[in-house]
Amino acid sequence: GLSACSTTGTVVQLKAFLEGTYSAGTGLMGKSLNTGGYIPTAQPYTGTPWNYAGTETLAAIPTDMTDWVLVSAATYNGSAWTIVERKAAVLKQDGTIVDASGSTTGVTFSTLTSGGNYYFVIRHRNHLSVVTPSAISVPNATPYNFGSAQQTFGAINQEKQITGTNAKFCMISGNGNVNDLINALDFITWKSAFTAGAPATQGYKAGDYDLSGLINALDFVKWKANFTGGFTQTATVPQQ
Repeated sequence: GLSACSTTGTVVQLKAFLEGTYSAGTGLMGKSLNTGGYIPTAQPYTGTPWNYAGTETLAAIPTDMTDWVLVSAATYNGSAWTIVERKAAVLKQDGTIVDASGSTTGVTFSTLTSGGNYYFVIRHRNHLSVVTPSAISVPNATPYNFGSAQQTFGAINQEKQITGTNAKFCMISGNGNVNDLINALDFITWKSAFTAGAPATQGYKAGDYDLSGLINALDFVKWKANFTGGFTQTATVPQQ
């Protein structure tokens, strides 16, 4: 049989960026959750709404890890999504998404057909989801980069451009309620963990919209900018 360290399956190469912690000056995302010791070693997508039972764990947090993401391979028949397989994976500061164990270049799926075409969805704990606008053939030799152009599914733009030296399209921050809408419920998620005049709440929190490891007024600023913009992803991204 195969040894425990063997990597089998289809490796999918993807890159994506989180607005909350992206710097257009450096072209990288931050790693404050990492240096603060807040990133869990076990994947965090077990609860609602993801209900993902995967057992991905890290023996140690990679030094360039920004956070966990949940990657879904899906098919679409013009009206309904079918989730084929999901994987929790490591999002690195440069946008690269890799296995918690196994491939260091991408995410290894065990049930995809080599040469098959799939949509890929990136989900995060408090950013809006993003999906490829069309199906892509896997395995792919060149990473699919969500940050290089505005991702549009139907008529809905799924990202926000962060301008500067390294302008990138980023997944939109402020989705703490995780319903793929930026609305007042996300304000409540932040406010419930924030007390004016008190020391900032620390940890791995849904309302930490800039992924600093602190719940403070800067998170409100991130939410408010996107709430005013009316960003919504309803019915364009599969909800798993």
